[in-house]
Amino acid sequence: MDDSTLAQIGRLLAVATQPITSRLEGGYARRFFVMLGVDVPLDVFTPELENAFATTASSASALGEVLPELIAAIDAGNTGETVAKAVEIVELVRSVVVSVETIVTEIETIGLPGVSGAELSAFMGDVAVRTSELVLIEHLQNYATVVFSILHFFGVIEIEVGNAGEPNIQLMEFDRKRFRFDRIEMLFTDPGNLVADVYGWGSNGLDGEALISRLAALLEALGLPSSRVRIDDRPRLEISIFSLMPTQGVNPPGLDAEITLGMAEGFALEIPVADGLVADVNARAALSASTGISIRPPADIVVIPPSGDVGGQVGMGFSFVPVAPAERITLLGITGGTGLFIEKFRAGITAEFAWAGGQADGDVGFEAQLEGGKLKISADGADGFLADLLSGVNLEADFDVGISWSAGNGLRFTGSHALTIQLPAHIDLGPIELDALTLTLGIDGGKFPIALATNINAQLGPLSASVEQIGGMIELAFPGQGGNAGPMNITGKFKPPVGAGLALDAGAVSGGGYLYFDYENGEYAGALELNLANIVSVKAIGIIATKMPDGSDGFSLLIVITAEFGTGIQLGFGFTLLGVGGILGLNRGMALDALVEGVRAGTLDNIMFPTDVIANAQSIIADLKKYFPIEVDTFVIGPLAKIGWGTPTLVSLSLGVVIEIPPGNIAILGVLKVVLPDERAALLVIQVSFIGAIEFDKDRAWFFASLFGSRVLFMTLEGEMGLLIAWGNDPNFVVSCGGFHPVYQPPPLPFPTPRRIAVSILNESWGRIRVEGYFAVTSNTVQFGAKLDIFFGFSAFSISGYLSLDALFQFSPFYMIVQISGGLSLKVAGLDLLSVHLKFTLEGPTPWRAKGRGSVKILFFEISANFDETWGDREDTSLPKIPALPILEIEFAKLENWTAQLPPSQTLATTLRELEPTESLVLHPLGSLKIAQRAVPLDIDIDKVGNQAVSDGKRFSVDSDSALFAKLGGTRDSFATGQYKELSDSQKLSSKGYESQPSGLELGIADGELKSGGATTRTTRYELSVIDSAFRSKIRKYWGLASTLFAHFLKGAAVTQLAVSNAAKKKVNPHDDGVVVAPGAYAVANVDTNLVRSPAFINFASQAEAEAFMSDQVASGAANANELHVVEAFEARIAA
Repeated sequence: MDDSTLAQIGRLLAVATQPITSRLEGGYARRFFVMLGVDVPLDVFTPELENAFATTASSASALGEVLPELIAAIDAGNTGETVAKAVEIVELVRSVVVSVETIVTEIETIGLPGVSGAELSAFMGDVAVRTSELVLIEHLQNYATVVFSILHFFGVIEIEVGNAGEPNIQLMEFDRKRFRFDRIEMLFTDPGNLVADVYGWGSNGLDGEALISRLAALLEALGLPSSRVRIDDRPRLEISIFSLMPTQGVNPPGLDAEITLGMAEGFALEIPVADGLVADVNARAALSASTGISIRPPADIVVIPPSGDVGGQVGMGFSFVPVAPAERITLLGITGGTGLFIEKFRAGITAEFAWAGGQADGDVGFEAQLEGGKLKISADGADGFLADLLSGVNLEADFDVGISWSAGNGLRFTGSHALTIQLPAHIDLGPIELDALTLTLGIDGGKFPIALATNINAQLGPLSASVEQIGGMIELAFPGQGGNAGPMNITGKFKPPVGAGLALDAGAVSGGGYLYFDYENGEYAGALELNLANIVSVKAIGIIATKMPDGSDGFSLLIVITAEFGTGIQLGFGFTLLGVGGILGLNRGMALDALVEGVRAGTLDNIMFPTDVIANAQSIIADLKKYFPIEVDTFVIGPLAKIGWGTPTLVSLSLGVVIEIPPGNIAILGVLKVVLPDERAALLVIQVSFIGAIEFDKDRAWFFASLFGSRVLFMTLEGEMGLLIAWGNDPNFVVSCGGFHPVYQPPPLPFPTPRRIAVSILNESWGRIRVEGYFAVTSNTVQFGAKLDIFFGFSAFSISGYLSLDALFQFSPFYMIVQISGGLSLKVAGLDLLSVHLKFTLEGPTPWRAKGRGSVKILFFEISANFDETWGDREDTSLPKIPALPILEIEFAKLENWTAQLPPSQTLATTLRELEPTESLVLHPLGSLKIAQRAVPLDIDIDKVGNQAVSDGKRFSVDSDSALFAKLGGTRDSFATGQYKELSDSQKLSSKGYESQPSGLELGIADGELKSGGATTRTTRYELSVIDSAFRSKIRKYWGLASTLFAHFLKGAAVTQLAVSNAAKKKVNPHDDGVVVAPGAYAVANVDTNLVRSPAFINFASQAEAEAFMSDQVASGAANANELHVVEAFEARIAA
């Protein structure tokens, strides 16, 4: 039996047309018209109408006789007979349709009692369409229940009552079954409106009855157990894991569901429904039974658990899979292997939700995926001509297609958008060769582009050229109003190439270039390399974009140009200039994060003196686009240089300085290479790529470096280092070679955590010796660590061991804590024969203390012991205490700590004369005097200054004792917490390096202390006279443009720059543009509830100030020490 798709289509044609025979042959034709809503009384029959019914029955009977013959021809594999019978069936179907149209004409001619001619014509006008729709829909109901249920659920098949309420008995009520093909497009372009159109979703008229009944029918067709009941006069659908029903008393109404089967996180359930059909349920959240789910228009989902918080995703769907032994599902197949196949098709619904603190959030949608698609065209089974024509042709294309929709994310497509078929062809036309014909079939919105392109290669003496993928394209579209080819519109156009290249080999001059064209995205790129007699090598890479990332029109340019000088230009002392270059970007920014990743990956060479530009053009251009992305009104510029030492070059440094304007950030890029004694037989290879940056907009400077491709003899070297210096509102200092202590949480860094400095002495399958270490300094700590890994062995016998050390140091008083762990294991046939493990902590030195655990295991026996040993004398190694007040006196006595400030928010309408330099400060009458120091933080409890304890107090403050001045406020500065407070080891690792603390005060002239001389008032009078009494106003032709031009020229005028003008403008719009992030704050709250007792307990600028306030509360007896703690302000709760 022939199981090809064409054979299956033939059988489907036979089965689908069978109802026409059964409905219209013999005396059933009149009854069939009753099903269409027309009852023709026998007393109005005319001979013409009788003849039309007889002709219809005859054609239907003839069709019934041919259908078995078609099926027999298909089963026999007789292609010629199958085609002949199929053609005959099509002709008979056309004959039946013509006969039906004749019946309609005759009925309209004779009329029906009580029905007007216009009414009858309007009703009978689509009888032929209703006939075909009725036959096809009934076929789907009887033979393809799943397909019918899916189409009915999405409203593509619509069944409604026709002639409802019609008083005339000749126009009877009937089931109007029709197709709504317009809803197929809505399903893929606007699912939200589709559900609203079919069920009234999002309005008060939601048809919950139809939604529940159609969903139940779909589940029944899929073989999933479900039942429908009514509760409180509402339909309720019950499935094994949940129930669903329309909401009540809510406008607009939605759906309510309840989980009836608890699901653990990671729950997955597959239910085989039938051969090749599997239903599935999955959950990425723990949902208990009785969990309520509420779905509200447009697609909001709320999950209400019985108790606690919950969040995650649940999904439900079904999949069509191959039936064994088949590996794929055949969508379209022809004998010989040609066809369209898929591995799996899945469709389902998903719901994302979160319920926390009584607040709900969620989203619901659907998804469908077609996986493992393959289009295959094979010459097997073809005749001799086709077999010869298709021999060697690769006509296979793989693709995956997916679609998803949700209210939050909208409609998304994934996977392939086009099928590409390549035909190997070699056509020589003298110096020109056509190579590789490529056929592309795609989908672009409502259009179907078909492109045919080829590669053209040309050789003209020393010059060779190539053009890639140039050809023609036609677009097929189906506009609703028709096109230039019936219902289809066909347009043709030239297909521009995707690339063009040139290569030159003329002895002294050699090189080439390549251009890339991306017309769809408006991007053009090129690479050029020329070598002049091995003396100078010029390379250039450029990218032009005419579209912005958001799709709008625009322009951006990026160019990298380098020139390398062979053996170099001598600079003296063994140094040589190996190359120079530059980077220029217009409407391009600098992505420091991407550059850091380039340092780690060792790909900075792609922008700094790249090698083999033409061969690596694609990767170089991709890296440049990543490093310097499009950014409107931003410019990038920077010089490049390459310097070497030795002849031949033993040490080389490629260096670039890149400036981004605005904001003026500076980045230094570089690659350092050391090769000794010679590149051809190197014993030492060290290669380091690095980046340093000064970011003025973020108040920080940093440096990051990474080893790549480095070794000493056969031992590989690897590792990274980083440095951060931050100032401004969040100052910090971090330097690390190889990373940090395992329990240390570093502050946010502009580079990744550095990898360990490591040496791989041996790295083979049978043995491994690796040593790694790190060293780090922060504002609070010094950290050091190392680790040794050893392994020797084979599958039957192995020995492995490790030894690690992690240390934390404090200098004054000197203190250290070192954590050491080690182990050794001997295995035979995978069994632990002998193992020893030791882990302990050593701290000291006065006294020394070692504590930890050790264990020895022999086969199945293990002996372990804990130990805690202390030895040595307790000595006071701390430095003597010092008073803090003298330090403050010295700091406040320094003139540089006193600053006279002009009034910040007032407009100065006077100009002050320049004063002679003097040691005294001159204070503006409306200004202020700032006094600040950075030696001791004020208004907080301190334990020490530097490494010495404080002897004369715990908290220090400063105020003014002069009646001439009034305190306007305090000044703040950044202080290293570890320099003033005793911190535990965990606090040293977790606390901020610097915090903003009070450092001084700001003074202003007290009220009543300002005096001035007497004021003189003068009144000026003037007289206005008009001499030109015959003046006539003149109408300007371009008066409409005058106000616009005036406003434009006013922007740069001096009047707009005046402080008075800006002050007036500020009063009109007192709010600054942009978003400002408030600095962090702290609060003192109850331990058990995080509730603050009053407004005075919140909004402390630093943790130390909050702790000082908490100490005051405990000291005054207002609270116990165990009742309060310090938290960040956003964690605190304020009483209502």
